[in-house]
Amino acid sequence: MGFFNLRGSLMPRFFFHEKDDPDTEDLNGAELKDEAAAKQEAILRLKRPVQEELQSQPHLDAIEVEDESGETVIKVTADKR
Repeated sequence: MGFFNLRGSLMPRFFFHEKDDPDTEDLNGAELKDEAAAKQEAILRLKRPVQEELQSQPHLDAIEVEDESGETVIKVTADKR
C-alpha cells in the first residue's frame, strides 16, 4: 500500500523541464507510477514526431525530470547523430 501525497494521490508527480532555446519549465507535471514510467514519458516527449511541435521546438536537446521535492531524478538527452 502506498502513501498519499499532499494532493491525496497515491502516485508521485514528475515535472518535465525541456532544455532547448529557450528552456521550458513544466509547472503542472504528471502523476506517474514511478521513475521508470517518468523516464519512458521523457523519452516519448523527446522523440514525439508531431510536425507542429517540431516547428515550435526545433532545438529540443534534453528533458530533465524532477520529482515533487524539486530533485532532478532523470535527464534524457537527444541523440544528435
